[in-house]
Amino acid sequence: MNYNKFSFTDNSYVIEFTKKEFSRTASGKSWKKQADRVTYEFVTPEFYTNYIQAVPFFNNFGGRSCCRAYKSYTYAGYIPTDVITISPDGSKKITARFVFINK
Repeated sequence: MNYNKFSFTDNSYVIEFTKKEFSRTASGKSWKKQADRVTYEFVTPEFYTNYIQAVPFFNNFGGRSCCRAYKSYTYAGYIPTDVITISPDGSKKITARFVFINK
């Protein structure tokens, strides 16, 4: 999918955004099972579009960084709903989930 050209402008849904931040375990070989920080908020279609369009940008940092978007079926269609990002130094992982709710 070409994320640079992705656009979602449908205002007939409420979009819930959940962001979880994870750090490495003491050994540094895996991620903690419990998130260090969790935030919830409702976002606009513009925020969602910008977040998805940024996926290729985060893949160009180098090092251990990577960003992956995963699609699933929602009320709004088959669109990206989960984004997993790992920082360039590999010390932090952020998982973002978008849930679409009919108004």
